[in-house]
Amino acid sequence: MLILVGGLGAAALLARPAPPPMLTDADLKYLQDAEHFGGFVLGDRALPLLAEALRDDDRETLLAFFSESFEGRLFDNNSGKSTTYPFATFRSWTEDTTAGEPTGRDEFVETLLAYRRKFDKTPSVTWKVMQMQPSLVVSSTARGKAASSWGWPETGSMEAWPSGHQVPLPDHRIHDKTPKEDGWLASCTAFRAQYATGKTR
Repeated sequence: MLILVGGLGAAALLARPAPPPMLTDADLKYLQDAEHFGGFVLGDRALPLLAEALRDDDRETLLAFFSESFEGRLFDNNSGKSTTYPFATFRSWTEDTTAGEPTGRDEFVETLLAYRRKFDKTPSVTWKVMQMQPSLVVSSTARGKAASSWGWPETGSMEAWPSGHQVPLPDHRIHDKTPKEDGWLASCTAFRAQYATGKTR
């Protein structure tokens, strides 16, 4: 009996305390909200409405998504890297390419519609959330875990990819009623894009 108790005592002394949780309940809720509002509300409900308006060349509906103080930046058509082949010309812009001068919502929307009108037939238009990047106020170890698990740098923005343009979208003010509201898109800056123009014989 003494040997058994002594063995248990030694084992108890050697046992390591349980590590503290990596994220607090508040941090976990924040990530859950980011996934819900970014992935579901914005990605599955709001952005498809914007894509539908662009596909249908519906200027008024498209314009309503942008706030009156909206500021956007898109690449200059003559910038970027161009490669020409006998069958097509490819042009691309990367993060190293600086977007053009800021524009208001009317000019920005007209530019998007000009892209859409290059198609003879009704195109397939898709806007998707490509990467969510919420800010985390937690320990550096937890931030590293979250970044590696979720792929979220800590910049507090989201990325969408509309018709070849990959742009960051502000993730504030998004809530369950956002898809039914007007003026929820406050800013949009392109930082990656690509397109190809085919040649007819």
